[in-house]
Amino acid sequence: MISRALTNRIDSWLFKGKIILLSGPAHVGKTTLCKQVLKTHQQEQAYFSCLRHNVRTALQKGDIAEIKKLVGSSRLAVFDDADGIENIGTTLKALREACPDLQIIACSSSRIDFPDTPEEPAYQYVVPFMLHPLSLNELQGHVDEKDLDARLGDYLRFGLCPAVLSAPAEQRKEILMALSEEFLYKDLLQFESMKNANKMSELLKVLAANLGEELSVHELAATLDFSRSTVERFLTILEKTFVIIKAPSFTRNFKRELNKKAKYYFYDLGFRNALLNKFDTLDRHPDVDALWENFCVLERLKFLSIQGHYPNIHFWRTHDRQKVGYLEDRNNALTGFEFKWSPQRKAFNPPKAFSDHYPETQVRFITQQNWQHLFY
Repeated sequence: MISRALTNRIDSWLFKGKIILLSGPAHVGKTTLCKQVLKTHQQEQAYFSCLRHNVRTALQKGDIAEIKKLVGSSRLAVFDDADGIENIGTTLKALREACPDLQIIACSSSRIDFPDTPEEPAYQYVVPFMLHPLSLNELQGHVDEKDLDARLGDYLRFGLCPAVLSAPAEQRKEILMALSEEFLYKDLLQFESMKNANKMSELLKVLAANLGEELSVHELAATLDFSRSTVERFLTILEKTFVIIKAPSFTRNFKRELNKKAKYYFYDLGFRNALLNKFDTLDRHPDVDALWENFCVLERLKFLSIQGHYPNIHFWRTHDRQKVGYLEDRNNALTGFEFKWSPQRKAFNPPKAFSDHYPETQVRFITQQNWQHLFY
């Protein structure tokens, strides 16, 4: 089994009076990671699936006495699939207050809101962690570097979810198509009706087909013949459930900077390709540069999140189409990237307008031959 880089960081926060929140897309290994933590601390019996009727009922009622009976004498309790429970943040906060020696871990495939109080805002008692699909850094300890380079094309086609990556090559497409259907017509139903799940599928396919493109809510609404408010609501849900990541345009209000569009990346390229039923080898992929950009952005965010860094991400463009494909803003310090799959492509130099306005910003050019430069 491939060890996850988050394991040690989670372990370092155990039994310090905090609720640990482990979030991330579906099927990236959150349950496996939590069960490994329980096993390490000899607490295997303290795993509680919130899909089980008795667990779900107690949590939905906010019945602390009943939850304490479920937990028993355990020192550590994992509540998996916690995002499906109404007011789960409030209930877990109350459980923490009633059982101060109990270490609570909540697993979620969508964002959970925890209550703020004047005495204790949520950031003081919740430690959030984000689990992504497997990363190149995690694979490096298990795959020879030459093999890793050779498999980059497969990672762009099938993604890096553990269940897909560990499956035989001939089964990966079938698994991804099944997971895509499960998400669209099962997981999304807790947010929208079946009718709207079909509409959501339409939006997702448009986002997938325009990967790496600069899009506005107005353009999406016009393309789909949806209202602007519907598109905005759907995009919010897809961000909340860790399907897409929004990168808005970056501007400091200099003349000609674009400021009303965004790029949308997918947390997992296998899911994106399943939406379009498009798993061609890369020599037949006209959008290979867009796939590579999405892949590199995610690898960069995985690398930073392991260190506890969560930058604001953007792209930069002017109305006369000068551009930098990807920017990170951390504490008002910018780092830029341009991504091209082929190492034969001409090296990228930032546009003069960008260099003039942001002279301290380094822009790295990343191809399949130097992807290691993402990690510093």
